[in-house]
Amino acid sequence: MRALVIVVAVMIFLVCNFSAAWAADPKAAQNRKLYEKSCKAGKAIDCYGFGLMLYRGEGGPADAFKARTVLTKGCDGDSMEACYLLGLLYSKGEGGPVEKAKARECYKKACDKGSAPSCYNLASSFEAGTGGERDADQAHELYAKACDTGNVTACRDLADTYANPSGKAWNPSKSREFYDKACTYMDAQSCYTLGEIYELGRDVTKNLATGRIYFEKACDRNHYEGCFHVGELIENASTGPSDLKKSWEFYERACLGGFPAGCYNLGSMCSKGLTKPADKAEARRWYEKACDAKFAAACFNLAVLYTKGDGGPKDQVKGKELFQKACDLGIKPSCRYGVTE
Repeated sequence: MRALVIVVAVMIFLVCNFSAAWAADPKAAQNRKLYEKSCKAGKAIDCYGFGLMLYRGEGGPADAFKARTVLTKGCDGDSMEACYLLGLLYSKGEGGPVEKAKARECYKKACDKGSAPSCYNLASSFEAGTGGERDADQAHELYAKACDTGNVTACRDLADTYANPSGKAWNPSKSREFYDKACTYMDAQSCYTLGEIYELGRDVTKNLATGRIYFEKACDRNHYEGCFHVGELIENASTGPSDLKKSWEFYERACLGGFPAGCYNLGSMCSKGLTKPADKAEARRWYEKACDAKFAAACFNLAVLYTKGDGGPKDQVKGKELFQKACDLGIKPSCRYGVTE
């Protein structure tokens, strides 16, 4: 009896809390009612809105089963958004059993109307043979369509496929084309990959200036290794006159973004006095940051500074610890100076 009381109490608590949550957002509850009314009147896009709120539990209790029914009405009324979400519910088995064939039908209907994520999911369905026959050629066409309508993942997947020299579809030119599309859609990794392709001359004429353009695009999208590469190209005068202050800016951005090689290069510039008078104390700080991120060369250089007392107090013990860390990270000459000598 006591257990039953506890169960009832818990159920009441949950109901009250859910009710409180709905009550706390009267606007959502009102919108849900408006969507429901409009959907009943035959407005397909509002069936999508109502179905989405049912699925998420916004403005009332979540009900994936009812969401399927409502979204079906929206999809039948040519709402590509409703078709896409209905496809997801069928695919995941939410609100009812998993129905891959129905999911494929929904994705196709939405894809035909220009839904990029639906084209991508439909392509995946054909590629894997879920919900119907497997058709690699159809999958390829649909990935291309998804890419053309703005799906970054589809562009990158196609680029990777064309970039694979052991694959049947190997085509470096096509690979660059799709990486460029993904880069245009603000995909930092694709911009960076293009930078590498041109920097290294990978199946294309080596062009450091073009590589720098793509590395800068990657950096602008917070790809910090891209920032580091721009810094190196500028410092080494690979794409024009060397500009150490500009190089510093890119190294600093790379470092503060979590790419330790940028911190190491800043420490080196401080130690050598490349952009201002040599400052061993500041060099210590940058090397420390890189060493904390397990950048071996930074640990070695920091060990030397501590051992000599450059840029701060001399500390032989600390120096030995850092030499050992550099050794453990792969710098063999450092091992003779470490704590285990």
